[in-house]
Amino acid sequence: MGYIRHDAIIATSWEEKHLNAARTKAEEIGLTCSEIVASPMNSYKSFMIVPDGSKEGWGGSDKGIAMRAEWVAWMRGHHREEEPCMWVDWAHVNFGGDDDEFSTLADHSGISSENASLSHGEGGKKS
Repeated sequence: MGYIRHDAIIATSWEEKHLNAARTKAEEIGLTCSEIVASPMNSYKSFMIVPDGSKEGWGGSDKGIAMRAEWVAWMRGHHREEEPCMWVDWAHVNFGGDDDEFSTLADHSGISSENASLSHGEGGKKS
């Protein structure tokens, strides 16, 4: 048996070409993404990497964890101080499901993820 916990990544930027590159990379990895949507103000746009929907501990969940980790590593390799840089703010969160907890597992700043594992519940910052 397994339990449900939703994992998603939300990405936002004012720089559409960077946001498109981040979304394209997610799709190349095999992640399922929303369309890019515009914020009502300030020219920001966002997309979401949707939860995989698998129960924890099942093959689909393990595959989703690995794919999200690959995307996070790619984004960190293109952070603002690196070349080529990506001006994209993002957060990897888990929420809801069977236990109704919320954690930020990683984000663009690296602050919340210093001790976080990309597997659930191991050091993610509780909000």
